[in-house]
This record gives sequence, structure tokens and C-alpha cells, in this order.
Amino acid sequence: MPQREADMFVTLLTEKFGLIRVVASGLRYEKSKLRYALQKYAFAEVTLVRGKTTIWRLTTGVAKPEFLFSALSENKKHAVVRVFTLLEKVVVGEDVDAALFEIVKSGLHILSIEADEIVCEQIETLLVYRVMHQLGYVGDTIHSKVFTENSFDWNSSLISKMKIEQHEVAREINEGLRGSQLVR
Repeated sequence: MPQREADMFVTLLTEKFGLIRVVASGLRYEKSKLRYALQKYAFAEVTLVRGKTTIWRLTTGVAKPEFLFSALSENKKHAVVRVFTLLEKVVVGEDVDAALFEIVKSGLHILSIEADEIVCEQIETLLVYRVMHQLGYVGDTIHSKVFTENSFDWNSSLISKMKIEQHEVAREINEGLRGSQLVR
């Protein structure tokens, strides 16, 4: 698709459409109103229209202050980047999955407010495990029953339990990735 030099392709995780790629026209211009709504890894309310060639176009956007990536510590920023890099690999095509959206949104919120960096590692592992389970890369196991029974529950006892089971859960995540042939 022809693209002007100020246009930009952006990947969005949406509640209604899943993970989609959209064209944001003029995003690179300093005068662009979309610039501030589309900060990396930010929550935003956007308006999309389907283009002539089935490519989504972003028409308006407003940043939501619920999650400010720029305010996170470096370790938390790296965790967020790892989560979204994984999502881009494991989510195939446009598929409505409101539960996946809520898992990611609630997990990132908990990650952003947690002060203890060690606990943040457990939250990241729990978030990734729930994403992998929601997408079917991790089957029903002893751990999945404990950690995914209520995927929107991020209570401290569950996170503490992840500290004990983190090694085994990471093994299940890696097996799911290897089984999908997304990694070696």
C-alpha cells in the first residue's frame, strides 16, 4: 500500500478487534494531533475506519492516563516490551478476544503500580502465562488451574504462589512456545 513519509504503521491491541496493524496518517508530523495519543505501549481510545484495501486507518485518538509507560522504571519498561513482543509473535490475524485484552490491561496496571522489582518479575511471568493459556499455547495443567482460573485476579497471595512455582511455569511457557514453533 502506498504510504506517505509522515504516515506510520502502528500495532494496536484492541478490545473489539484483537491485535491489528493500522495506518496513522501524518503521525510523524510535529503538528499531528495523534502523536500524543499514540505513545508506545500506552492506553488510548481510538477511532478506526476500514480502508478501501481492508487496511485499518486511525482517524482520532486520545491518550488514557491509566498506564504511563514513560513513568515506569527501566526493568518495568523491559517487561512491557517483552510482553508486547510476545503478543506480536503469538497472536495470529485479527481475532476478537476481549478476555486477552483485559488480561493484558489488568496485568500491566498491576505491574505499573507494584514497587518491588522482584514481585514485578512474578507479575510478568503470571501475565505471560495467562496470555499463553488464553491463546491455547499452554494446556490445562495443575498450574493453569491455579493461575488462570480467574485471569483478572492479581491478588498478592496468587503472586506469592507464582514466586514458588515460577520456574515450573516458565518451563510450561517455553514448551508452549517451542510446540508452536515460534522459538527454537
